[in-house]
Amino acid sequence: MFRRRRRGKDFHAEIEAHLEHEVEQMCERGMSKEDAHAVARRTFGNVMHAEERFYERGRVLWWDHSWQDVRGGLRVLRKHPGFAAVAALTLALGIGANTAIFSVVHTVLLSPLPYKDPAQLMDLWRYNPEENVTQDQMSYPDFLDLQSQNDVFEGVAAFRERRQIVLTGRGEPERVHGTIGSSNLLELLGVNPALGRTFRAEEERAGKGNVVILSHEFWDRHFHADKSVLGQAITLDGSRYVVVGVMPAGFSFPISAEPVQLWLPPATDGAMTQERGVAIYDVITRLRPGVSVAKAVGESSTIFARIVAQYPKNHPDGWYVRGVLTLADLVQNSRDSLLVLFAAVGMVLLIACVNVANLILAKGANRRREIALRAALGASRVRLVRQLLTESLVLALLGGGLGLGAGYWAMVLLVRMGPQDIPRLASVRLDGTVFTFSLAVSLLTSMAFGLVPALRASKLELGDALKERADSSSTASGTFRDALVVAEVALSLVTVLSAGLLVETLWHLEKTHPGFDANHVLTFSVEEPDGFSDPQRAAFLRDLLQRLRGLPGVSAASAVFPLPFLTGVGITTRFEVEGQTLEPSQLPRGDLAAVDDEYFRAMHIPVIRGQGFAEAKPGPGRPQAIVSEAFAKRYFPNENPIGKRLKPDVATGHTPAQMAEIVGIVGDVKTSSLREAGGPVVYVPVAQLPIGAMTIVLRSAGEPRPLIAAVRLVARALDGNVVIFSGKTLEQQIGVTLGQPKFNALLLGVFAGLALVLTMVGLYGAISYAVSQRTHEIGIRMALGAAPELVMKLILGRGLRLALLGIVMGLAAAMGLARLMTSLLFGVGAADPATFSGVAIMLLGVAMAACYIPARRAMRVDPMVALRHE
Repeated sequence: MFRRRRRGKDFHAEIEAHLEHEVEQMCERGMSKEDAHAVARRTFGNVMHAEERFYERGRVLWWDHSWQDVRGGLRVLRKHPGFAAVAALTLALGIGANTAIFSVVHTVLLSPLPYKDPAQLMDLWRYNPEENVTQDQMSYPDFLDLQSQNDVFEGVAAFRERRQIVLTGRGEPERVHGTIGSSNLLELLGVNPALGRTFRAEEERAGKGNVVILSHEFWDRHFHADKSVLGQAITLDGSRYVVVGVMPAGFSFPISAEPVQLWLPPATDGAMTQERGVAIYDVITRLRPGVSVAKAVGESSTIFARIVAQYPKNHPDGWYVRGVLTLADLVQNSRDSLLVLFAAVGMVLLIACVNVANLILAKGANRRREIALRAALGASRVRLVRQLLTESLVLALLGGGLGLGAGYWAMVLLVRMGPQDIPRLASVRLDGTVFTFSLAVSLLTSMAFGLVPALRASKLELGDALKERADSSSTASGTFRDALVVAEVALSLVTVLSAGLLVETLWHLEKTHPGFDANHVLTFSVEEPDGFSDPQRAAFLRDLLQRLRGLPGVSAASAVFPLPFLTGVGITTRFEVEGQTLEPSQLPRGDLAAVDDEYFRAMHIPVIRGQGFAEAKPGPGRPQAIVSEAFAKRYFPNENPIGKRLKPDVATGHTPAQMAEIVGIVGDVKTSSLREAGGPVVYVPVAQLPIGAMTIVLRSAGEPRPLIAAVRLVARALDGNVVIFSGKTLEQQIGVTLGQPKFNALLLGVFAGLALVLTMVGLYGAISYAVSQRTHEIGIRMALGAAPELVMKLILGRGLRLALLGIVMGLAAAMGLARLMTSLLFGVGAADPATFSGVAIMLLGVAMAACYIPARRAMRVDPMVALRHE
């Protein structure tokens, strides 16, 4: 291929040598040299034809033609730099946006999990089809029964995250993110420690589980990668743990925004591992080879039905087991939004292709004589189409190169701006797969915007095309350009409408009242690392709150577990009501929260009936409870629950569950999502449910964040080892749950704006080109007496007709596509009339603005100049 020139020269030299030999022989016979040359060449035949046949036999003709086409395409772009710049930048915007979003989609949705045979990993949930409620967690005893009785799994493991483990003894007290997992968890994942070992079965039991496995990052940061770390001890939550292993670099389980730093055995949870009513553990399994998800779920449901029958008090009727592959479970909350964003950037790319196709059609109309000349000189239609497609390919590769650079920086911004709840977002990289995708998109776009213009440009009548004054326009090409404009408007409307629905969703979410007043509230968590007893913890909390209430600017201070919208595990349990003889499955069920007396006043949660704890003054001999309005309506629909007594089916530490008198009813509170209605909740005083990881809430008269420094001083004055962390305002806590909707609305809004700009440019270009092609016609109209206003109306009418047709088609497509976004919407329907009509009117206004300048130019045409246009 690359030596063809030398071979051609050698062949030419061989022919010349042959001819010279023939000439010499004829000269020796008495013929003159001139006659000998003529006879020799006449006898040999066409030298050029022989060289062409020799060249073609080398099978490199396609390469030569392709290289000629590439050089020709570069010359065309260099000759028309304005066209090249506009087209390349248009494609770069579309390709760059697609590259950035695909990099996220590839890492989050498509890449396999970094564990052994990740396609065999499956999560188990509890599911109630009647109430359409899914409970992710199970109790540890239920997990043990599933583990021992199944025949479809190679392994079953349980785990739960603990984000508030306090590390002391190594400088300043530090909060670390840990995971409590069964002894077979790491073995099930197929990952071995880089140093040491995993947990042993006996270390799951209380008294033998004071061991810990470190992450590679934790080992490097705290032990400077010292290989003698095995056997050393660290202090976690005031207890001593011996290091038995170090995991490989990059390993983390479960996958979350905050990497896990250490792993602990279930014995760390103490008595909770014995309580069947405490569902706080996630269950992950590994399927046996050849076992389907459906078969595994069926057997697990059978086992769970036996557990329900054996322990009816802890398991309500109507609950079954659901199974979903671990990757699908991980990305379920992000999948729909990412696919919608990917579809949106796909539409932006299509709009960019339409724009470039229109540009090429307009340029092709001005190249009709050039193309006709090529055809007249012997170029076939296939050769012409390939030439024009190669020019489009060169343009697409130029746009793709620019788009790849733009996509990289857009990807960096996406990772920085993205919400914390998108899994593996921090791992997004511009790798070989993304590069291949960008290259493939560039090649496909070259076909998308180049094929039809190339076919149209190569189909012409030579006689007409070679005329010097030939009309460069045609009805067919004009109709096709109009169709492209209509498609562009329709695609733009779908994109803008999707963005409008998500923006309206975000507006409704931000206006949704959570059931409390989040303004001017500071929240932070308190951990006492010295292993306080329950009475000591209660005394510390009481003294801390009393001192905090005395700080300047603090109007109320209280404590709660769990804080609404704080990521973590709450307590959901059954309640036994005194005097009622109900089946275990019919017992009231709801969330259980431990609060300080002033909690409702600090959070501005209204007391609807009865009293709050501050007024009722619960004491050691007077256990009390307050229920939410949803709890009262669901379980006491026709009676007043105040005065009745109930007991939760859960206890902590050495404090047994007690019958507590209901003294009040408070308003419903959203606990984890603004999309959900407030569920049934039972509040009890902290003394009745002592929990270490309490969250303090401070209400202030002004900006609460400056109080955090004073809070730390007050806490350290009480105990020098106390740890204060997660200092955020309550508005920030709620804002975390709005991260995904904000991310969706922002990105889709950017893509919608980009689509609008491209559509406006495309419509402007199409109308401008139509005006330039109709200059002669406009001149005749004005010479015959047409008023400039009528000419403007003519041009505007053409553009608005195209826009209206595109809007109608776009509305029809959007009606179907918007229904696919239902899971992302809140407070607005998929066919919201106000949004649909508003977007249509806005797009019509954009079309009018795009057509106005060409229309103004048309109405100012000088008839004498226009009549000389041809």
